[in-house]
Amino acid sequence: MNEALRQTQYQVFAEHRLHFSRLFYQVVAFILFAVLAAWAVMAWAAVPLGGVALVLGSVLGLTSFIVHRLRCQEESYASLMRGLEQPPMLPSPLPTRWSARVLVVACLACTGLALILGGLWRGWAA
Repeated sequence: MNEALRQTQYQVFAEHRLHFSRLFYQVVAFILFAVLAAWAVMAWAAVPLGGVALVLGSVLGLTSFIVHRLRCQEESYASLMRGLEQPPMLPSPLPTRWSARVLVVACLACTGLALILGGLWRGWAA
């Protein structure tokens, strides 16, 4: 493959990877802020806590799916970049076990599930 073409492809893949990497944490920060703000407003407005927990748990659960997809997209661009490198510069195995990003996704999903179950329990107990 032509070296100029390889450099151009590598630069495009690097820009896309950086975009998804930034978007991952921006989505998490925005949603967490929005959930905390919504919780505070709904608690102040005396909205039933079971319904609030159900809604906010659903939001966190869906957010965990979205950030999981962002993480997968970022890793796919890293893999494409690794394929263009001569010799390889990125570490060859991507962290697939318990990286910080995997823990963020797992924590969002578990918190969402806990809120949903708490909302259901609170709804049944009321």
